[in-house]
Amino acid sequence: MAALNATVNIRCFDGARTLDIADLYVLPGDTPDRETVLEPGWLIESVDLRPPSPGTRSGYRKVRDRASFAFAVTAVAAVVEIANDRVRDVRITLGAVAPRPWRARTAEDVIRGEQPSTTLFGEAIATELNSAEPLADNAYKLQLVRNVTVRLLSELCGVGTDVDR
Repeated sequence: MAALNATVNIRCFDGARTLDIADLYVLPGDTPDRETVLEPGWLIESVDLRPPSPGTRSGYRKVRDRASFAFAVTAVAAVVEIANDRVRDVRITLGAVAPRPWRARTAEDVIRGEQPSTTLFGEAIATELNSAEPLADNAYKLQLVRNVTVRLLSELCGVGTDVDR
């Protein structure tokens, strides 16, 4: 829902408020027991999704260790709008790579306004992941995230889907 720019409508004791869904989640910091900004007694009333613009395509890919209901090793959600052979808008959200859904805003900025290609997508996600600090046992996720992201964006834009293995 972060890639779809969803908003969350919350009811609290002093009224109502609307949050971007990305702002609902918190990083662990000093409160590893909290996953959201919700205080006791707050209630999510609804989630709003805007209708997509004409020509918008979206997709989601989840990679897991086994075919059952396993947690994701990585996941990618993307929304792409193409106009005049250029990426008019793009939103990418990565899952299972951080304690909360991760909007790949750096990659989005690299892609927006450009002609879609697997090379562009690979460079964009590499730029996004440049500052990633994987743990010793999950460094493999960087290449996995790159490959899944490039493949999904390529499929959505109708360009070649070859990725480095």
